[in-house]
Amino acid sequence: MSPKVRGDVLQATERRQTPWDSSSLVGDVYLAGAPASAPIVVVQNAPAAPAPAPPAATAADQAPRTTAPPPPPPAVTASGPAGDCERLAAPAPPFATPDQIKTVKTRNWAPAIAACEAAVSANPGDARLQYLLGVGYDTTKNYLEAARHYGKAADAGYADAQDSLGVLFATGRGLVKDPQRAFDLLNKAALGGSPGGMNDLGAMYANGLFVKEDDAQALGWFEKAIEAGNSFGLAEAGVMYFNGKGTPRDYNAAAQYFQQAADLGDGYSLKFLAILYERGLLGSVDLEKAGALRAKAELIDPGSQNPDVPPPQKTVPARRAFGAHYVRIYRYRFFGCNWLWC
Repeated sequence: MSPKVRGDVLQATERRQTPWDSSSLVGDVYLAGAPASAPIVVVQNAPAAPAPAPPAATAADQAPRTTAPPPPPPAVTASGPAGDCERLAAPAPPFATPDQIKTVKTRNWAPAIAACEAAVSANPGDARLQYLLGVGYDTTKNYLEAARHYGKAADAGYADAQDSLGVLFATGRGLVKDPQRAFDLLNKAALGGSPGGMNDLGAMYANGLFVKEDDAQALGWFEKAIEAGNSFGLAEAGVMYFNGKGTPRDYNAAAQYFQQAADLGDGYSLKFLAILYERGLLGSVDLEKAGALRAKAELIDPGSQNPDVPPPQKTVPARRAFGAHYVRIYRYRFFGCNWLWC
């Protein structure tokens, strides 16, 4: 941003808004000498812009944003075990296509783990390689080894490893379940720029794990995850709009999020779209379209989770009571139901 533009904004907003970049100049800067009529501007070191805060919990009335996929990562040029590890074990890129996701899901992890073991042996201080080896062990359900290598990478400040280790603590896979440790790691991962960490931190807020349930914070982190390239955030945000959590209920906004996730091959989102059409939440009931969406989900993502959506409540008209009647009061417990009197 030029100093002239900054000055124009200051004047237009009566100095209530100051755009920031690496300086706070409000006049014209001349590197080869100013004209006689131009004011002289003294350039000083400006204070650094403040660090970005976690997303504000005010996404209530915002329409869903369609985020363009980021450019693909550069091709791996390293040779030897490190290059083999990267090529064989790297996770799917941000906003991966269905074919890319399928490739990762059907990957043969034995050669990937072998390559990453050799790479880590030759480069034990490389946090990325430690993380990739952890991914291999995690995917093959060797959670103890996964936690060990994630831990080494997380201690080195690798944000994606902090996210993965946080998930193990949250789920108790390979480790004793520890929600506080999970939250601390996911918070570090999210602030460190991990798209998965942002999404998983949002899930902590949405489910009230260790922290008090905060739907607005959850939705804010889901949207940050989407902007950073995490496709799982699309389905998470869709569920928030579907249920009216952290935002007014908006089935059209939910459908937009689910559709974007469905375009990336997410069967869970396809099934949610089917529910919207089955119940006529986007207009008239369309069972034919709903059936086609469910069939597509089974075709492209057969192992996808079924949405846990209760059936719609039926309104039962109140009946008028005549004469004496009895009241039965139930007390519900985890082990059954007993009544006080009848």
